[in-house]
Amino acid sequence: MIRTLLRAPSMLVLSFSLGSTLLLAGCGDDPVETVQPPPGTTPTFQGGDPGDGPAVYLRAGAATLPTLSLEVMGRALPDVYGLAFRLEFAPSVLAQTGLRAGPSWSPTALVVAREPTPGLLVVGLSERGSAAGYTATDDLLGTLDFQIGTTAVTPVTFIADECAVVQTSGDELAGVAWVGGTLELH
Repeated sequence: MIRTLLRAPSMLVLSFSLGSTLLLAGCGDDPVETVQPPPGTTPTFQGGDPGDGPAVYLRAGAATLPTLSLEVMGRALPDVYGLAFRLEFAPSVLAQTGLRAGPSWSPTALVVAREPTPGLLVVGLSERGSAAGYTATDDLLGTLDFQIGTTAVTPVTFIADECAVVQTSGDELAGVAWVGGTLELH
């Protein structure tokens, strides 16, 4: 669980439980071996309904076998300075290969993603220093890239109690829905 959300003069510090802090520092990032999906496999991602209130949700991005992109979207999020989240999925189906910040982040934004344990992805996106936050109305916060493995179905789920949107003040935005979806390969 996120224990502390502080905004220091020079950077946003997202302090996770000890395990997550070590994971973001690069411990335990062994490569995940995946199996190439059979020719003709079609990936379909169905995202959940984010509703009308503040939400971070996933939607389908580009899919060119053996890779798939999922877009991390933000809706009704005022004054976003940073966000951190954990995402779970079946490691036989997906292995994370990259993270790209959305267009609203500054060029100096901190962008970190690690898959310390197969099927568990820890992500942090944050501005630095005195950069201003921005309001995400229905905006692309980032893009997660994955390699597709076996043909199967997997939920792609946020661990909501270990996710946070942080505002420029350093306060965590309350009431944010974290909405994943389901990936099916057929």
